[in-house]
Amino acid sequence: MSEYDSKLYPVVVQNFLTGEILMLAYANTQALDLTRKTGFAHFYSRKRKKLWKKGETSKNFIPVFGIIKNCDNDAFIYMTFSPPEKVCHLKKKKCFFEKESPFLIYLERYIKNRKKSENSYTAKALKEDENYILRKIGEEALEVVLAKKEWLEECADLLFHIILLCLKRKKGLKDVIEVLFERHLKKSDFLEIFKG
Repeated sequence: MSEYDSKLYPVVVQNFLTGEILMLAYANTQALDLTRKTGFAHFYSRKRKKLWKKGETSKNFIPVFGIIKNCDNDAFIYMTFSPPEKVCHLKKKKCFFEKESPFLIYLERYIKNRKKSENSYTAKALKEDENYILRKIGEEALEVVLAKKEWLEECADLLFHIILLCLKRKKGLKDVIEVLFERHLKKSDFLEIFKG
């Protein structure tokens, strides 16, 4: 008799850096175990009735650095930070391709679109010399330090101007998040929370 049970568990694959949900599939305990051992996403195909390693035919392998389980131990999240260009079998970046996105990434996209609106502060700020945005970041940072009651509002203003600077320099919050992730990846305790 196999050491693995035959029960299937839903598994969501999530991009740790952006929070985006990339796909949903099913895994049995053997697939979960293989994922832990190899560092690549393994699932169980309900249609073909067998284990499969994501990417074995498409070469779109999904590296998994951690597995999160839910409170009942009957659903899991595979955390990845470098997904392939095309995760979906329809050759899309992800299976959930509606306009779903974590709030900060959505906000950045919204701010980027505001530069098309002639009357918006965003459009005016992005047309200015970069020094204008840098001065605003300095002002907002000082207001965060000095504020007593409304410091959260000042933090929001600071973050808004940091997003503007990223856009002005042809970068995005994802780039900032990647730097933070790379820094913390070196800390041995950082990924402990994701061990399943």
